[in-house]
Amino acid sequence: MKEKRNKQPRKQFLIPALTLTLASLALGIGGTLAYFTSVQKNEATVTFGTVKLTNQIESSTFQYYSFGSEEPQTSFASGGTASLAQDGSLSLTNMCPGDKFAFDSVLKNSSTMNINYRVSLAKKDGSDPSPFVLEGDSASGTMTTAEPEKTLHLSIALPGEVEDTALMGQQVVFVLKVEAIQGNVSFEEAE
Repeated sequence: MKEKRNKQPRKQFLIPALTLTLASLALGIGGTLAYFTSVQKNEATVTFGTVKLTNQIESSTFQYYSFGSEEPQTSFASGGTASLAQDGSLSLTNMCPGDKFAFDSVLKNSSTMNINYRVSLAKKDGSDPSPFVLEGDSASGTMTTAEPEKTLHLSIALPGEVEDTALMGQQVVFVLKVEAIQGNVSFEEAE
């Protein structure tokens, strides 16, 4: 007769063997997920620049020219003169057609970046200054941070061909406008 084997020990052996196999697989998979890493973070600080340009009219440079005179005078031929108020406003009296008033304007640059500038003349209400004309050198240009000052030689002229009697006895208020913009942009691009 055949002996019957006891199946119990086989079952007891199979469960622990299967558990051990699964545990070693889990450890094997987990062990292969190791990585070497490195992280570096750098801070970046941005400081925004400033644009600041001021204008100062120099009263010591005032010069007057009347109808065809090529040499500067101490007043207009009509006896008119210019004066500069404490607030920097300029007054011209008794100006006639053919007169030109010349002066120096000092631009003071305290910007932290290179700038473009322009100087223009307009009536106080913003309208065209005709028939008056702003003349001179460097009415527009560039200033770098290495240039704290620039002197412009400017003049305001009332051409001799003006025959508008409506101007007689009138007062016109002008604004000498000095504008500055960051150096990498032109005024045309900004408008």
